[in-house]
Amino acid sequence: MSRARPFSAPLGLLFSAALLFSPFISHAQPAPEPAPEPAPVAFPETVAQRDARTAWWRDARLGLFIHWDMSSVAGTEISWSRKGTRPLDIGSDRAGYVEDPAYDQLYRRFNPERFDAKEWVRVAQASGMRYIVLTAKHHGGFSMWDTKLSDYSIMNTPFKRDIVKELAEACQAAGMRFGLYYSQRDWYHRDYGIGDNVRYTDFMHGQLKELLTRYGKIDVLWFDSYGRGDPKTFWRVPEAWALIKTTQPQIVINDRLRALRSPNNLPEHAGDHDTPEQRIGGFRDQRLWESCMTIVDVPEHHGGWSYRSDGTVKPLVECIQMVASCAVGDGNLLLGIGPDATGVIPADQTARILEMGGWLRTHGESIYGTRGGPFKPWKYGGTTRKGRTVYVHVFKWLDPTLVLPPLPARVVSSRLLRGGEVKVVQTDAGLIIDVAKKDRDPANTVIALEFDADVMGIPAMSVQPAKPVALFPAEVKRVLFLGDSITHAGSYVDYVATYHRLRYPDRSIEFINVGLPSETVSGLSEERHAGGKFPRPDLKERLDRVLAKTKPDLVIACYGMNDGIYLPFDEARFTAYRDGIEHLRRTVAAAGARLTLVTPPVFDDPKGKKPGYAAVLDRYSAWLVAQRATGWDVVDLHAPMQRQLDTARAADPLFAFAKDGIHPGAEGHWFMAKQILSHLGANDLASTADAAAMARDYPGGSAVLAAVQKDNARWRDAWLTATGHTRPGLTAGEPIEIDPTTGRARFVPKPATP
Repeated sequence: MSRARPFSAPLGLLFSAALLFSPFISHAQPAPEPAPEPAPVAFPETVAQRDARTAWWRDARLGLFIHWDMSSVAGTEISWSRKGTRPLDIGSDRAGYVEDPAYDQLYRRFNPERFDAKEWVRVAQASGMRYIVLTAKHHGGFSMWDTKLSDYSIMNTPFKRDIVKELAEACQAAGMRFGLYYSQRDWYHRDYGIGDNVRYTDFMHGQLKELLTRYGKIDVLWFDSYGRGDPKTFWRVPEAWALIKTTQPQIVINDRLRALRSPNNLPEHAGDHDTPEQRIGGFRDQRLWESCMTIVDVPEHHGGWSYRSDGTVKPLVECIQMVASCAVGDGNLLLGIGPDATGVIPADQTARILEMGGWLRTHGESIYGTRGGPFKPWKYGGTTRKGRTVYVHVFKWLDPTLVLPPLPARVVSSRLLRGGEVKVVQTDAGLIIDVAKKDRDPANTVIALEFDADVMGIPAMSVQPAKPVALFPAEVKRVLFLGDSITHAGSYVDYVATYHRLRYPDRSIEFINVGLPSETVSGLSEERHAGGKFPRPDLKERLDRVLAKTKPDLVIACYGMNDGIYLPFDEARFTAYRDGIEHLRRTVAAAGARLTLVTPPVFDDPKGKKPGYAAVLDRYSAWLVAQRATGWDVVDLHAPMQRQLDTARAADPLFAFAKDGIHPGAEGHWFMAKQILSHLGANDLASTADAAAMARDYPGGSAVLAAVQKDNARWRDAWLTATGHTRPGLTAGEPIEIDPTTGRARFVPKPATP
């Protein structure tokens, strides 16, 4: 009889314990004979042993990540579309199973009769994949193999076939490396996170032993983090580690054998490689890494791992650059696809990866078995190397020729991998590479440079202009943006945050936007502001609360646009503005934070229909800039923006940063962001046309920009509500709290439904 929930009765625990600590219990159908193994490796192992064990993985460079289970029936995101709680997880729901009567029953309709493991492997090999990783169990708790520890598995679907077994056998028969994804999180299991968690960890260890002993050689084990709790005492990570190492000593393990938000994650169980998700990792040649990214884009930007009926396949150019971007950074790409409910990889996904395979048949020598360097990645692309050969990958020709720094070896020959004409000039100043436009590949032009000596020992060097150690000092963890409706709109804040995330991926900073529409720092308001419905909010009314709640290290404040209340210059109003700025400075200093002031954007007299008001903001801005002489930190936005407006309007009389003369559009917000970033030390944005172009300069950058824009709007509303304000008409935000472990803000979890 089929049951929808896992064993949790004492008999189930006894079986789990027997499976974990006793000799292998026979299975109905014997597993294939494992491939011959090298001598077992002791753990901990030496560096040389580790490098030998992981050498195949590093050389492979490209793997296929298959997210698949009964969620494909609905065509929604695997596990994350489940409407029950997510115990001990990112949203901080409490432990305890809460049913989703729709999602949890999808398995009853899961019947992938067209599934053909051999065909999957054939397509993967033709696409240039060197290993496959299959989701054995995702967070939703559904098992894709014939587990004896739960009835919530593929064997209780209409299909009744062991997916893991069939794909493992197909991979092993074809010489394809095979790996398994296993989520330690289990939002379905009723014992997950309950009490001391022993019942659940016994269950999990039993499932791991099934996977590691029934299916021959497993090449990769891909974890996805435990929920909140101590890794050693609550999750028993050392026991899981020992189980893995004793059953599959040659296996490659990722870095997610860890607990969410735990300060006590165990470095000795950090695994073999890091796993940047939905982004390209930065250059790193001292530790293995693998970017996991989806081939499908979806509306919410964060998903697309499993089959999505609303997904769109990424363009071929982007896919090729993803592979190459990982290789030039000395990392791997694990490319995610999602088969549908019938067991077929959708035609558009299949077509795209086969196109990638076509490109790799010509260019694979520059990817497989290479190492990143000797030049670190930059906006043009990057380089890989092998023996005496450097492969130059050019995604974007920034200039007519590509100029690279000098190398301590002589170029003896050069060639384009796909054929064509290339000219290389080597001088003491560096390498100059020229490829005829007709021979350039719109996705990635690859030039092979043969040298007279081995290039593998050359330390990786930077090509990009020197960048500051950081835009922000090391002690800055939280940056607060204050301002009026222009700041509340948020675009320039989003652009600053996106640039920082892309340029400094190893630095985590919270950017908090509490810009309030209509607000002034002067406390002034028109008599009938907003048609007499409410006066302009005064920053002084909420400033103490905002600082106390957000606890910023740096405050960036942009005021002035509203402070002259759109009237001709008046000394009393100017004094009120200066006094308000002074009060802001004293209050921020008293809170222990630094303050950066931004002069107001331009007011466009012809568009704003308030003749003479632009001159008022000229005065306010000039006064702010003059305070630099007394030690104030001031970004001069106003004067450069006015010059740019004048220049653009001379060429196009209809040009405007703001259609209403006040609120900048996307172009104006990008100008604001560039001025702030330049002031902070960014030196590479002068010729960047807009935020989209900035994001495109980084692999995966467009997705990061979209995610930041979506997330920041949600956080802005939440912070405005949390800190309190008097302005009517704004959407209430979700409740937030400070995580006592990380010190970062998080959304308050919704109480579990009984």
